[in-house]
Amino acid sequence: MKHCLTAATLIVFAATSGTQASPIAVPATSIAEFLPITGPDSLILIKEGKGKDKKANKKRRKDREKAGKKHRKAREAAAKSHEKAEKKQEKAVKKILKEAEKDHKDLTEGRFVQRVVRSDDERRTLVDALLSARAPDGRDMSALLAAVPLALLGQQVVIQDLPERELLTYRNCPPGLAKKDPPCVPPGLAKKGVTYEEWVSYDDDDLDDLLIARRDVYLGDNYRDDGDFPEDVRLLLTSEQIAQLFDLEPAPEGQRYALIDGLPVLLESADYAALTKVSELSRVAELNDSLRIAPTAALTQEELRRTYRLPELEDGYNYAVLNGELIQLDDQAYETLQLIRVARAIF
Repeated sequence: MKHCLTAATLIVFAATSGTQASPIAVPATSIAEFLPITGPDSLILIKEGKGKDKKANKKRRKDREKAGKKHRKAREAAAKSHEKAEKKQEKAVKKILKEAEKDHKDLTEGRFVQRVVRSDDERRTLVDALLSARAPDGRDMSALLAAVPLALLGQQVVIQDLPERELLTYRNCPPGLAKKDPPCVPPGLAKKGVTYEEWVSYDDDDLDDLLIARRDVYLGDNYRDDGDFPEDVRLLLTSEQIAQLFDLEPAPEGQRYALIDGLPVLLESADYAALTKVSELSRVAELNDSLRIAPTAALTQEELRRTYRLPELEDGYNYAVLNGELIQLDDQAYETLQLIRVARAIF
């Protein structure tokens, strides 16, 4: 049964004893509470305030649309601001990368160059400066070697207990490797698992075998040792000038002196040929005019950077001083250079 409320109020007539009662005005909501609702098809329609509700709904709809538009604008503004910030950050990152690329270019193409061609006058000027340059106190190998003979570190020596000055007198611990981990061990051997204890157990024959094996890699299968020395104009100091620096007798016939990180070595032709190959693979530093290389100085990697105001190198590269020239080498070439220093030292 359907019941419809058709007015703002319902006039209810109560009849008793056949007489008509006075009309009573009852609120619609109250009537709705008492009217029986018998099923889902029942419907109560309340018309009171229908016009007002329609206006209110319309207002609420407009308010929602207005709020939606405001929210969309806020989101669009936030998105634009975020996009602007991302572009700004991207621009900053590109600037940093560009500066880093420039620094790397300065290192590899500016301050360090692959080939150096010098006139005779330029070489004489540089060599004169080298011969007069003094090494830092406690790092001058010409003074140290005059007082203490070179020796080989052995397993009985605790390297941590050695003063740095004394450590320089052990030829199997070059200064450029003294602060490495493990200490003193050439980088290629260290990567193969050679420990400090194993390294210092090698005798002269072992060191000679290591050098020859590495040297032959550089010389190649076609190399024939005819006793001639290759000419390499990139090596600044001559054998005679190195002898002068260390007050040495002239090199015996068929041999030459070279100078590696402050220590003179005596080389046969095959050794010298390998040395020039290493030199060809290096990059040469072009220092500020106010800086002078001290060829007799034995310096660690950190001391080289600090003394000559050099940037820190990426992993796998090292600094060294060869015949008075400051160079940059990769691990393999650097190891060959240090094996020559260890196995061919003359003191």
